[in-house]
Amino acid sequence: MCPAGVKEPRIIVVNSSAVDIYWFEPTDPNGLILTYGLYRSSSATVSILIYSGPPDVFTTLDATVKPGVQYRYLLEVGNAAGATNSSWVVVTMPEATPASVPAITNFTALSSESVYVAWDQLPNSSIDQYRVLINFESLTRRSEWPASSSTTSLVIAGLRPYSWYSARLQACIRGVPNGCRTNPVSERVRTWEAPPQDQPPPVLTSTGPTTVIISWRPPVSPNGLILHYRIRRREQSHSSTSRSEPGLLINVVNGSVGTFTNVGIDLRPFTVYEYSVTAVNSEGETTSNWTDVRTLEAAPQGMLPPVVSTVGRYTFFVSFEPPSRPNGQILKYELEYGVVKASHGIGDHRTLYVSATTRNTSVSGVQPHTNHSVRVRVVNSAGSAVSGWTNFTTLPASPSGLGAMSIELVTGGRSAIVSWSAPAQPNGRILNYAVYTDTAGNAPVYDGVNLQFELVGLEPYTEYGVQLKACTVAGCTRSPWQQFTTLQAPPANGRKPSIGFVNDSAVLIAWSRPGLTFGNILSYELLRRTLPAAASFSGKMRRSVVQQETIYTTTDTTSSYFTYLDTAVLPFTR
Repeated sequence: MCPAGVKEPRIIVVNSSAVDIYWFEPTDPNGLILTYGLYRSSSATVSILIYSGPPDVFTTLDATVKPGVQYRYLLEVGNAAGATNSSWVVVTMPEATPASVPAITNFTALSSESVYVAWDQLPNSSIDQYRVLINFESLTRRSEWPASSSTTSLVIAGLRPYSWYSARLQACIRGVPNGCRTNPVSERVRTWEAPPQDQPPPVLTSTGPTTVIISWRPPVSPNGLILHYRIRRREQSHSSTSRSEPGLLINVVNGSVGTFTNVGIDLRPFTVYEYSVTAVNSEGETTSNWTDVRTLEAAPQGMLPPVVSTVGRYTFFVSFEPPSRPNGQILKYELEYGVVKASHGIGDHRTLYVSATTRNTSVSGVQPHTNHSVRVRVVNSAGSAVSGWTNFTTLPASPSGLGAMSIELVTGGRSAIVSWSAPAQPNGRILNYAVYTDTAGNAPVYDGVNLQFELVGLEPYTEYGVQLKACTVAGCTRSPWQQFTTLQAPPANGRKPSIGFVNDSAVLIAWSRPGLTFGNILSYELLRRTLPAAASFSGKMRRSVVQQETIYTTTDTTSSYFTYLDTAVLPFTR
Protein backbone atom coordinates (compact mmCIF):
# COMPACT_ATOMS: atom_id res chain seq x y z
CA MET A 1 0.00 0.00 0.00
CA CYS A 2 1.25 3.48 -0.84
CA PRO A 3 2.17 5.90 1.97
CA ALA A 4 -0.64 7.91 3.56
CA GLY A 5 -0.76 11.07 5.63
CA VAL A 6 1.82 13.04 3.59
CA LYS A 7 2.09 16.63 4.87
CA GLU A 8 2.99 19.56 2.66
CA PRO A 9 6.62 20.79 3.00
CA ARG A 10 7.53 23.79 5.15
CA ILE A 11 9.20 26.80 3.40
CA ILE A 12 11.58 29.29 5.07
CA VAL A 13 12.66 32.33 3.00
CA VAL A 14 16.43 32.68 3.33
CA ASN A 15 16.67 35.74 1.03
CA SER A 16 15.08 37.00 -2.18
CA SER A 17 16.72 34.22 -4.24
CA ALA A 18 16.80 31.19 -1.91
CA VAL A 19 14.46 29.16 0.31
CA ASP A 20 15.01 26.39 2.86
CA ILE A 21 12.57 23.52 2.46
CA TYR A 22 11.77 21.00 5.22
CA TRP A 23 9.57 17.90 5.11
CA PHE A 24 8.50 15.10 7.40
CA GLU A 25 7.78 11.38 7.42
CA PRO A 26 4.19 10.45 6.51
CA THR A 27 1.94 9.53 9.43
CA ASP A 28 1.27 6.11 7.79
CA PRO A 29 4.35 4.93 5.84
CA ASN A 30 2.69 1.56 5.04
CA GLY A 31 6.10 0.12 4.44
CA LEU A 32 9.73 1.14 4.06
CA ILE A 33 10.10 4.65 2.61
CA LEU A 34 12.46 4.51 -0.39
CA THR A 35 12.65 8.12 -1.61
CA TYR A 36 11.48 11.70 -1.17
CA GLY A 37 10.97 14.04 -4.16
CA LEU A 38 10.20 17.77 -4.40
CA TYR A 39 8.35 19.36 -7.31
CA ARG A 40 8.16 23.09 -8.00
CA SER A 41 6.00 25.11 -10.36
CA SER A 42 5.20 28.75 -11.08
CA SER A 43 2.94 30.65 -13.39
CA ALA A 44 5.67 30.66 -16.00
CA THR A 45 6.77 27.02 -15.75
CA VAL A 46 5.16 23.64 -15.42
CA SER A 47 5.92 21.34 -12.48
CA ILE A 48 9.55 20.21 -12.40
CA LEU A 49 11.42 17.84 -10.09
CA ILE A 50 13.96 19.89 -8.18
CA TYR A 51 15.02 17.25 -5.65
CA SER A 52 15.04 13.47 -5.22
CA GLY A 53 16.84 11.91 -2.30
CA PRO A 54 17.15 9.09 0.22
CA PRO A 55 14.68 8.44 3.06
CA ASP A 56 16.94 9.80 5.81
CA VAL A 57 17.26 13.41 4.47
CA PHE A 58 14.49 15.89 5.32
CA THR A 59 15.75 19.30 4.10
CA THR A 60 17.18 21.00 1.02
CA LEU A 61 18.03 24.49 -0.21
CA ASP A 62 16.44 25.82 -3.39
CA ALA A 63 18.69 28.67 -4.63
CA THR A 64 17.21 28.84 -8.15
CA VAL A 65 14.22 30.98 -7.33
CA LYS A 66 13.86 34.60 -8.48
CA PRO A 67 12.77 37.68 -6.52
CA GLY A 68 9.13 38.69 -6.76
CA VAL A 69 7.96 35.36 -8.25
CA GLN A 70 5.30 33.11 -6.67
CA TYR A 71 6.19 29.42 -6.47
CA ARG A 72 4.38 26.22 -5.47
CA TYR A 73 6.03 23.20 -3.89
CA LEU A 74 4.79 19.60 -3.60
CA LEU A 75 6.33 16.63 -1.73
CA GLU A 76 6.25 13.11 -3.20
CA VAL A 77 6.88 10.11 -0.90
CA GLY A 78 7.48 6.66 -2.36
CA ASN A 79 7.66 3.06 -1.09
CA ALA A 80 7.67 -0.29 -2.88
CA ALA A 81 3.92 -0.09 -3.53
CA GLY A 82 4.00 3.35 -5.15
CA ALA A 83 4.10 7.07 -4.35
CA THR A 84 1.81 9.60 -2.69
CA ASN A 85 1.85 13.39 -3.10
CA SER A 86 1.16 16.10 -0.55
CA SER A 87 -0.92 19.17 -1.27
CA TRP A 88 0.76 22.22 -2.83
CA VAL A 89 2.24 24.93 -0.62
CA VAL A 90 2.65 28.50 -2.02
CA VAL A 91 5.42 31.02 -1.29
CA THR A 92 6.00 34.48 -2.83
CA MET A 93 9.60 35.57 -3.05
CA PRO A 94 10.35 39.11 -1.81
CA GLU A 95 11.70 41.77 -4.15
CA ALA A 96 14.40 42.68 -1.63
CA THR A 97 15.62 41.56 1.82
CA PRO A 98 18.07 42.97 4.35
CA ALA A 99 21.68 42.71 3.34
CA SER A 100 22.49 40.67 6.43
CA VAL A 101 20.85 39.23 9.55
CA PRO A 102 22.67 39.07 12.90
CA ALA A 103 23.27 35.66 14.37
CA ILE A 104 21.77 34.53 17.69
CA THR A 105 24.43 35.01 20.32
CA ASN A 106 22.61 33.57 23.34
CA PHE A 107 19.93 30.89 23.42
CA THR A 108 19.43 29.74 27.00
CA ALA A 109 16.67 27.91 28.88
CA LEU A 110 15.30 29.95 31.78
CA SER A 111 12.81 27.39 33.12
CA SER A 112 10.79 24.41 32.06
CA GLU A 113 8.55 26.66 29.96
CA SER A 114 10.71 29.61 28.81
CA VAL A 115 13.94 30.43 26.94
CA TYR A 116 16.08 33.54 26.50
CA VAL A 117 17.18 34.63 22.99
CA ALA A 118 19.74 37.44 22.31
CA TRP A 119 21.47 38.83 19.22
CA ASP A 120 23.70 41.78 18.20
CA GLN A 121 22.40 45.07 16.87
CA LEU A 122 23.41 45.94 13.28
CA PRO A 123 24.52 49.59 12.76
CA ASN A 124 22.97 51.70 9.97
CA SER A 125 20.49 48.95 9.15
CA SER A 126 17.21 49.19 7.23
CA ILE A 127 15.67 46.49 9.45
CA ASP A 128 12.46 47.58 11.16
CA GLN A 129 11.47 44.19 12.77
CA TYR A 130 13.08 40.99 13.99
CA ARG A 131 11.36 37.65 14.24
CA VAL A 132 12.54 34.61 16.23
CA LEU A 133 11.50 31.41 14.47
CA ILE A 134 11.00 28.51 16.93
CA ASN A 135 10.98 24.85 15.89
CA PHE A 136 10.58 25.63 12.20
CA GLU A 137 11.96 22.18 11.33
CA SER A 138 9.40 20.23 13.37
CA LEU A 139 5.95 19.04 12.41
CA THR A 140 4.34 21.19 15.07
CA ARG A 141 2.94 24.57 14.13
CA ARG A 142 5.73 27.08 13.44
CA SER A 143 5.94 29.86 16.03
CA GLU A 144 7.14 33.34 15.15
CA TRP A 145 8.02 35.71 17.95
CA PRO A 146 8.37 39.36 16.72
CA ALA A 147 10.63 42.00 18.22
CA SER A 148 11.22 45.66 17.33
CA SER A 149 14.33 46.74 15.47
CA SER A 150 15.75 48.32 18.62
CA THR A 151 15.43 45.09 20.61
CA THR A 152 18.35 42.69 20.96
CA SER A 153 16.82 40.04 23.21
CA LEU A 154 13.56 38.25 23.84
CA VAL A 155 12.08 35.91 26.46
CA ILE A 156 9.83 33.26 24.94
CA ALA A 157 7.37 31.56 27.32
CA GLY A 158 4.65 28.93 27.07
CA LEU A 159 6.97 26.17 25.91
CA ARG A 160 6.89 22.49 26.87
CA PRO A 161 9.12 21.16 29.67
CA TYR A 162 12.21 19.13 28.85
CA SER A 163 11.84 19.67 25.11
CA TRP A 164 14.38 20.62 22.47
CA TYR A 165 13.78 23.91 20.70
CA SER A 166 15.65 25.37 17.76
CA ALA A 167 15.71 29.06 16.88
CA ARG A 168 16.71 31.16 13.83
CA LEU A 169 16.62 34.93 13.60
CA GLN A 170 14.72 36.62 10.78
CA ALA A 171 14.93 40.33 9.87
CA CYS A 172 12.37 42.23 7.79
CA ILE A 173 12.41 45.52 5.76
CA ARG A 174 9.60 47.99 6.17
CA GLY A 175 7.34 48.49 3.17
CA VAL A 176 8.50 45.38 1.25
CA PRO A 177 5.93 42.55 1.13
CA ASN A 178 7.44 39.39 2.59
CA GLY A 179 10.76 41.28 2.67
CA CYS A 180 12.36 39.11 5.32
CA ARG A 181 15.73 37.42 5.37
CA THR A 182 16.58 34.47 7.67
CA ASN A 183 19.96 33.73 9.18
CA PRO A 184 20.94 30.25 8.03
CA VAL A 185 22.44 29.35 11.42
CA SER A 186 20.08 27.85 14.05
CA GLU A 187 20.67 27.36 17.75
CA ARG A 188 19.25 24.59 19.94
CA VAL A 189 18.41 24.41 23.63
CA ARG A 190 16.30 22.15 25.86
CA THR A 191 13.92 23.48 28.50
CA TRP A 192 14.27 22.39 32.07
CA GLU A 193 12.47 19.43 33.61
CA ALA A 194 9.11 19.73 35.33
CA PRO A 195 7.07 17.21 37.31
CA PRO A 196 5.65 14.51 35.02
CA GLN A 197 1.93 14.54 34.21
CA ASP A 198 -0.81 12.10 33.25
CA GLN A 199 0.59 8.69 34.16
CA PRO A 200 -1.73 6.10 32.51
CA PRO A 201 -3.01 3.33 34.80
CA PRO A 202 -1.15 0.02 34.52
CA VAL A 203 -2.37 -2.98 32.57
CA LEU A 204 -2.84 -5.96 34.91
CA THR A 205 -2.81 -9.65 34.01
CA SER A 206 -3.15 -12.49 36.50
CA THR A 207 -1.34 -15.63 35.36
CA GLY A 208 -1.79 -17.67 38.54
CA PRO A 209 -3.41 -17.73 41.98
CA THR A 210 -0.55 -15.68 43.44
CA THR A 211 0.85 -13.98 40.33
CA VAL A 212 0.04 -10.62 38.74
CA ILE A 213 1.94 -9.08 35.81
CA ILE A 214 1.92 -5.26 35.90
CA SER A 215 2.83 -3.37 32.74
CA TRP A 216 2.61 0.35 32.06
CA ARG A 217 3.45 3.10 29.61
CA PRO A 218 5.43 6.26 30.39
CA PRO A 219 3.48 9.38 31.38
CA VAL A 220 1.72 11.25 28.60
CA SER A 221 3.97 14.18 29.54
CA PRO A 222 7.20 12.88 31.10
CA ASN A 223 8.52 16.47 31.34
CA GLY A 224 11.96 15.09 31.98
CA LEU A 225 13.93 11.93 32.35
CA ILE A 226 11.94 9.34 34.31
CA LEU A 227 14.28 8.10 37.02
CA HIS A 228 12.13 5.31 38.47
CA TYR A 229 8.63 3.99 38.92
CA ARG A 230 7.00 3.13 42.25
CA ILE A 231 4.40 0.35 42.23
CA ARG A 232 1.76 0.21 44.93
CA ARG A 233 -0.90 -2.38 45.71
CA ARG A 234 -3.95 -2.58 47.90
CA GLU A 235 -6.78 -5.05 48.31
CA GLN A 236 -10.02 -3.83 46.84
CA SER A 237 -12.67 -2.75 49.30
CA HIS A 238 -15.92 -0.86 48.86
CA SER A 239 -15.44 1.23 51.99
CA SER A 240 -14.52 4.90 51.55
CA THR A 241 -11.67 4.51 54.05
CA SER A 242 -10.04 1.75 52.02
CA ARG A 243 -10.35 3.71 48.77
CA SER A 244 -8.34 6.55 50.28
CA GLU A 245 -5.48 4.32 51.47
CA PRO A 246 -2.17 4.86 49.66
CA GLY A 247 -1.56 1.14 49.38
CA LEU A 248 1.54 -0.93 50.00
CA LEU A 249 4.75 -0.08 48.15
CA ILE A 250 5.76 -3.40 46.59
CA ASN A 251 8.64 -2.35 44.31
CA VAL A 252 10.67 0.48 42.82
CA VAL A 253 12.04 -0.09 39.31
CA ASN A 254 14.30 1.82 36.96
CA GLY A 255 12.72 4.39 34.67
CA SER A 256 13.57 2.29 31.62
CA VAL A 257 11.48 -0.64 32.90
CA GLY A 258 7.86 -1.03 31.86
CA THR A 259 6.78 -4.31 33.46
CA PHE A 260 6.96 -6.09 36.80
CA THR A 261 5.69 -9.46 38.02
CA ASN A 262 4.20 -9.47 41.50
CA VAL A 263 4.36 -13.02 42.84
CA GLY A 264 4.48 -14.39 46.37
CA ILE A 265 2.67 -15.61 49.43
CA ASP A 266 1.36 -12.13 50.21
CA LEU A 267 -1.09 -12.54 47.30
CA ARG A 268 -4.20 -14.63 47.85
CA PRO A 269 -6.05 -16.60 45.18
CA PHE A 270 -9.28 -15.24 43.67
CA THR A 271 -8.83 -11.86 45.34
CA VAL A 272 -9.28 -8.44 43.75
CA TYR A 273 -6.21 -6.24 44.07
CA GLU A 274 -5.71 -2.68 42.91
CA TYR A 275 -2.42 -1.34 41.57
CA SER A 276 -1.12 2.13 40.76
CA VAL A 277 2.14 3.35 39.22
CA THR A 278 3.99 6.55 40.16
CA ALA A 279 6.47 8.02 37.67
CA VAL A 280 9.30 10.08 39.21
CA ASN A 281 11.75 12.51 37.61
CA SER A 282 14.15 15.03 39.16
CA GLU A 283 11.39 17.61 39.64
CA GLY A 284 8.49 15.59 40.97
CA GLU A 285 6.14 12.73 40.33
CA THR A 286 2.73 11.76 38.99
CA THR A 287 0.56 8.84 40.05
CA SER A 288 -1.87 6.89 37.91
CA ASN A 289 -5.40 6.01 38.85
CA TRP A 290 -5.95 2.67 40.57
CA THR A 291 -6.87 -0.27 38.39
CA ASP A 292 -7.85 -3.73 39.57
CA VAL A 293 -7.37 -7.38 38.73
CA ARG A 294 -8.59 -10.62 40.27
CA THR A 295 -6.04 -13.35 40.85
CA LEU A 296 -6.81 -16.78 39.42
CA GLU A 297 -8.51 -19.50 41.41
CA ALA A 298 -6.71 -22.12 43.48
CA ALA A 299 -8.00 -25.23 45.22
CA PRO A 300 -10.02 -24.37 48.36
CA GLN A 301 -8.42 -24.59 51.80
CA GLY A 302 -9.60 -24.83 55.39
CA MET A 303 -12.63 -27.12 55.13
CA LEU A 304 -13.73 -28.09 58.66
CA PRO A 305 -15.39 -31.45 59.46
CA PRO A 306 -19.19 -31.41 59.27
CA VAL A 307 -21.53 -31.50 62.26
CA VAL A 308 -23.95 -34.45 62.42
CA SER A 309 -27.21 -34.05 64.34
CA THR A 310 -30.68 -35.59 64.49
CA VAL A 311 -29.47 -39.10 63.79
CA GLY A 312 -32.25 -41.59 63.07
CA ARG A 313 -32.42 -45.25 62.13
CA TYR A 314 -32.01 -44.74 58.39
CA THR A 315 -31.23 -41.01 58.15
CA PHE A 316 -28.97 -38.35 59.57
CA PHE A 317 -28.83 -34.57 59.34
CA VAL A 318 -25.51 -32.90 58.50
CA SER A 319 -24.46 -29.24 58.45
CA PHE A 320 -21.16 -27.60 57.53
CA GLU A 321 -19.48 -24.23 57.08
CA PRO A 322 -17.81 -22.93 53.89
CA PRO A 323 -14.03 -23.26 53.72
CA SER A 324 -12.06 -20.52 55.45
CA ARG A 325 -10.32 -19.84 52.12
CA PRO A 326 -12.57 -20.63 49.15
CA ASN A 327 -9.85 -19.43 46.74
CA GLY A 328 -12.45 -19.18 44.00
CA GLN A 329 -16.10 -19.55 43.12
CA ILE A 330 -17.52 -22.62 44.91
CA LEU A 331 -19.19 -24.86 42.35
CA LYS A 332 -20.60 -27.59 44.60
CA TYR A 333 -20.16 -29.62 47.77
CA GLU A 334 -19.86 -33.39 47.89
CA LEU A 335 -20.94 -35.30 51.02
CA GLU A 336 -18.94 -38.51 51.21
CA TYR A 337 -20.19 -41.05 53.74
CA GLY A 338 -19.95 -44.76 54.46
CA VAL A 339 -19.74 -47.52 57.06
CA VAL A 340 -16.73 -47.66 59.38
CA LYS A 341 -15.06 -51.04 59.03
CA ALA A 342 -13.27 -52.94 61.78
CA SER A 343 -10.01 -52.00 60.07
CA HIS A 344 -11.07 -48.34 60.44
CA GLY A 345 -11.52 -48.01 56.71
CA ILE A 346 -14.71 -46.79 55.06
CA GLY A 347 -16.92 -49.28 53.27
CA ASP A 348 -20.09 -48.86 51.21
CA HIS A 349 -18.74 -45.48 50.14
CA ARG A 350 -21.41 -43.13 48.78
CA THR A 351 -21.45 -39.51 47.57
CA LEU A 352 -24.25 -36.96 47.73
CA TYR A 353 -23.87 -33.79 45.64
CA VAL A 354 -25.32 -30.51 46.93
CA SER A 355 -25.31 -27.00 45.53
CA ALA A 356 -22.76 -24.31 46.35
CA THR A 357 -25.33 -22.41 48.43
CA THR A 358 -26.38 -25.39 50.57
CA ARG A 359 -25.12 -25.49 54.16
CA ASN A 360 -27.11 -28.45 55.54
CA THR A 361 -29.04 -31.42 54.28
CA SER A 362 -30.67 -34.67 55.33
CA VAL A 363 -29.16 -37.96 54.14
CA SER A 364 -31.20 -41.19 53.97
CA GLY A 365 -30.52 -44.79 53.12
CA VAL A 366 -27.94 -45.55 55.81
CA GLN A 367 -27.88 -48.73 57.89
CA PRO A 368 -29.40 -48.78 61.40
CA HIS A 369 -27.25 -49.25 64.50
CA THR A 370 -24.06 -48.91 62.46
CA ASN A 371 -20.96 -46.79 62.87
CA HIS A 372 -20.76 -44.33 59.98
CA SER A 373 -18.42 -41.52 58.94
CA VAL A 374 -19.14 -38.45 56.83
CA ARG A 375 -16.93 -35.72 55.38
CA VAL A 376 -17.39 -32.77 53.02
CA ARG A 377 -15.50 -32.09 49.80
CA VAL A 378 -15.67 -28.53 48.42
CA VAL A 379 -15.05 -28.01 44.70
CA ASN A 380 -14.16 -24.98 42.58
CA SER A 381 -12.78 -24.73 39.05
CA ALA A 382 -9.17 -25.14 40.24
CA GLY A 383 -9.57 -28.22 42.44
CA SER A 384 -11.08 -29.43 45.68
CA ALA A 385 -10.42 -29.74 49.40
CA VAL A 386 -11.82 -32.33 51.78
CA SER A 387 -12.57 -32.08 55.48
CA GLY A 388 -11.78 -34.61 58.18
CA TRP A 389 -14.22 -37.44 58.98
CA THR A 390 -17.05 -37.07 61.50
CA ASN A 391 -18.15 -40.36 63.11
CA PHE A 392 -21.67 -41.16 64.30
CA THR A 393 -23.84 -44.20 65.03
CA THR A 394 -27.37 -44.59 63.72
CA LEU A 395 -30.19 -45.62 66.04
CA PRO A 396 -31.33 -49.27 66.37
CA ALA A 397 -34.20 -50.58 64.26
CA SER A 398 -36.18 -53.75 64.04
CA PRO A 399 -34.06 -56.66 62.80
CA SER A 400 -34.16 -57.61 59.16
CA GLY A 401 -32.97 -60.57 57.19
CA LEU A 402 -34.40 -63.33 59.37
CA GLY A 403 -33.56 -66.60 57.67
CA ALA A 404 -35.46 -69.89 57.71
CA MET A 405 -35.23 -71.99 60.85
CA SER A 406 -33.54 -75.35 60.82
CA ILE A 407 -35.82 -78.14 62.14
CA GLU A 408 -34.33 -81.44 63.23
CA LEU A 409 -37.03 -84.11 63.58
CA VAL A 410 -36.72 -86.47 66.56
CA THR A 411 -37.48 -90.17 66.22
CA GLY A 412 -40.88 -90.99 67.62
CA GLY A 413 -42.45 -87.86 66.19
CA ARG A 414 -43.12 -86.38 69.62
CA SER A 415 -40.59 -83.47 69.41
CA ALA A 416 -38.32 -81.47 67.10
CA ILE A 417 -35.08 -79.49 67.61
CA VAL A 418 -35.64 -75.97 66.25
CA SER A 419 -32.54 -73.77 65.62
CA TRP A 420 -31.86 -70.52 63.78
CA SER A 421 -29.17 -67.98 62.97
CA ALA A 422 -28.98 -64.38 64.03
CA PRO A 423 -30.60 -61.90 61.58
CA ALA A 424 -28.46 -60.84 58.66
CA GLN A 425 -29.02 -57.23 59.80
CA PRO A 426 -29.68 -57.24 63.52
CA ASN A 427 -30.00 -53.42 63.46
CA GLY A 428 -29.21 -53.34 67.16
CA ARG A 429 -28.61 -55.67 70.08
CA ILE A 430 -30.97 -58.64 69.99
CA LEU A 431 -32.92 -58.68 73.26
CA ASN A 432 -34.78 -61.95 72.77
CA TYR A 433 -36.08 -64.52 70.33
CA ALA A 434 -39.57 -65.99 70.43
CA VAL A 435 -40.98 -69.03 68.62
CA TYR A 436 -44.66 -69.41 67.87
CA THR A 437 -46.61 -72.44 66.62
CA ASP A 438 -49.89 -72.46 64.80
CA THR A 439 -51.38 -74.57 67.58
CA ALA A 440 -50.45 -72.43 70.55
CA GLY A 441 -52.27 -69.23 69.65
CA ASN A 442 -50.54 -65.92 70.48
CA ALA A 443 -48.45 -67.35 73.28
CA PRO A 444 -44.85 -68.19 72.30
CA VAL A 445 -43.66 -71.70 72.91
CA TYR A 446 -40.15 -70.31 73.46
CA ASP A 447 -38.85 -66.91 74.62
CA GLY A 448 -35.13 -66.44 75.24
CA VAL A 449 -31.75 -65.52 73.82
CA ASN A 450 -30.55 -68.96 72.73
CA LEU A 451 -30.48 -69.91 69.09
CA GLN A 452 -32.24 -73.30 69.52
CA PHE A 453 -34.71 -75.19 71.68
CA GLU A 454 -36.62 -78.48 71.64
CA LEU A 455 -40.25 -78.25 70.70
CA VAL A 456 -42.07 -81.02 72.59
CA GLY A 457 -45.63 -82.29 73.00
CA LEU A 458 -46.06 -82.98 69.34
CA GLU A 459 -48.10 -85.66 67.66
CA PRO A 460 -46.33 -88.04 65.27
CA TYR A 461 -46.88 -87.55 61.62
CA THR A 462 -48.55 -84.17 62.10
CA GLU A 463 -47.96 -80.92 60.21
CA TYR A 464 -47.06 -77.92 62.32
CA GLY A 465 -46.34 -74.30 61.50
CA VAL A 466 -43.63 -72.33 63.34
CA GLN A 467 -42.61 -68.68 63.23
CA LEU A 468 -39.53 -66.90 64.65
CA LYS A 469 -39.59 -63.43 66.15
CA ALA A 470 -36.41 -61.40 66.89
CA CYS A 471 -36.54 -58.18 68.94
CA THR A 472 -34.32 -55.16 69.56
CA VAL A 473 -35.06 -52.12 71.67
CA ALA A 474 -36.59 -50.53 68.57
CA GLY A 475 -39.04 -53.31 67.75
CA CYS A 476 -39.51 -56.86 66.56
CA THR A 477 -39.50 -58.67 63.26
CA ARG A 478 -41.20 -61.99 62.46
CA SER A 479 -40.13 -64.51 59.90
CA PRO A 480 -42.63 -66.09 57.49
CA TRP A 481 -44.47 -69.16 58.76
CA GLN A 482 -42.54 -72.33 58.20
CA GLN A 483 -44.26 -75.76 57.93
CA PHE A 484 -42.87 -79.17 58.94
CA THR A 485 -44.27 -82.66 59.59
CA THR A 486 -43.20 -84.84 62.55
CA LEU A 487 -41.85 -88.33 62.01
CA GLN A 488 -44.15 -91.34 61.87
CA ALA A 489 -44.78 -93.59 64.92
CA PRO A 490 -46.48 -96.96 65.43
CA PRO A 491 -50.28 -96.72 65.16
CA ALA A 492 -52.24 -96.46 68.40
CA ASN A 493 -55.78 -97.05 69.59
CA GLY A 494 -56.14 -100.14 67.37
CA ARG A 495 -59.36 -102.14 68.15
CA LYS A 496 -59.53 -105.95 68.50
CA PRO A 497 -60.80 -107.89 65.52
CA SER A 498 -64.42 -108.96 65.85
CA ILE A 499 -65.92 -112.34 65.02
CA GLY A 500 -68.67 -111.96 62.53
CA PHE A 501 -69.52 -115.61 61.69
CA VAL A 502 -68.44 -118.99 63.10
CA ASN A 503 -69.22 -122.62 62.15
CA ASP A 504 -67.32 -125.82 62.44
CA SER A 505 -64.96 -125.02 59.57
CA ALA A 506 -64.77 -121.26 59.17
CA VAL A 507 -64.55 -118.04 61.10
CA LEU A 508 -65.32 -114.55 59.65
CA ILE A 509 -63.02 -111.98 61.17
CA ALA A 510 -63.58 -108.18 60.82
CA TRP A 511 -61.50 -105.17 61.91
CA SER A 512 -61.31 -101.38 61.42
CA ARG A 513 -58.53 -98.76 60.80
CA PRO A 514 -56.72 -97.79 64.05
CA GLY A 515 -57.98 -94.65 65.72
CA LEU A 516 -54.48 -93.10 65.55
CA THR A 517 -52.53 -94.21 62.52
CA PHE A 518 -49.45 -91.90 63.24
CA GLY A 519 -48.40 -92.41 59.65
CA ASN A 520 -49.30 -94.13 56.45
CA ILE A 521 -50.68 -97.69 56.97
CA LEU A 522 -48.57 -99.89 54.75
CA SER A 523 -50.17 -103.28 55.39
CA TYR A 524 -52.39 -105.29 57.69
CA GLU A 525 -51.37 -108.73 59.04
CA LEU A 526 -53.95 -111.04 60.61
CA LEU A 527 -52.39 -113.28 63.27
CA ARG A 528 -53.87 -116.45 64.69
CA ARG A 529 -52.86 -118.68 67.51
CA THR A 530 -54.42 -122.01 68.67
CA LEU A 531 -54.81 -122.90 72.31
CA PRO A 532 -54.76 -126.81 72.60
CA ALA A 533 -56.22 -128.51 75.69
CA ALA A 534 -53.89 -130.21 78.27
CA ALA A 535 -54.30 -132.20 81.55
CA SER A 536 -53.38 -130.42 84.75
CA PHE A 537 -51.88 -131.79 87.92
CA SER A 538 -55.14 -131.07 89.70
CA GLY A 539 -56.96 -133.21 87.31
CA LYS A 540 -58.48 -130.41 85.38
CA MET A 541 -57.91 -129.78 81.70
CA ARG A 542 -55.39 -126.99 80.64
CA ARG A 543 -54.49 -125.85 77.14
CA SER A 544 -50.86 -125.04 76.32
CA VAL A 545 -49.99 -121.85 74.28
CA VAL A 546 -48.55 -122.31 70.82
CA GLN A 547 -46.72 -119.87 68.53
CA GLN A 548 -48.86 -117.43 66.59
CA GLU A 549 -48.94 -117.50 62.83
CA THR A 550 -49.81 -114.97 60.12
CA ILE A 551 -52.79 -116.17 58.27
CA TYR A 552 -53.50 -113.09 56.14
CA THR A 553 -51.57 -110.07 54.83
CA THR A 554 -52.90 -107.24 52.67
CA THR A 555 -51.36 -103.99 51.38
CA ASP A 556 -54.71 -102.64 50.31
CA THR A 557 -55.09 -100.19 53.18
CA THR A 558 -57.33 -97.60 51.62
CA SER A 559 -60.54 -98.88 53.20
CA SER A 560 -61.54 -98.17 56.80
CA TYR A 561 -63.24 -101.60 57.38
CA PHE A 562 -61.78 -105.02 56.57
CA THR A 563 -62.95 -108.72 56.75
CA TYR A 564 -61.31 -112.08 56.27
CA LEU A 565 -62.87 -115.63 56.26
CA ASP A 566 -60.54 -118.07 57.93
CA THR A 567 -61.38 -121.56 56.63
CA ALA A 568 -58.36 -123.29 58.06
CA VAL A 569 -59.81 -123.80 61.52
CA LEU A 570 -60.62 -127.08 63.30
CA PRO A 571 -63.99 -127.90 64.76
CA PHE A 572 -64.49 -127.20 68.39
CA THR A 573 -61.10 -125.67 68.71
CA ARG A 574 -60.26 -122.45 70.41
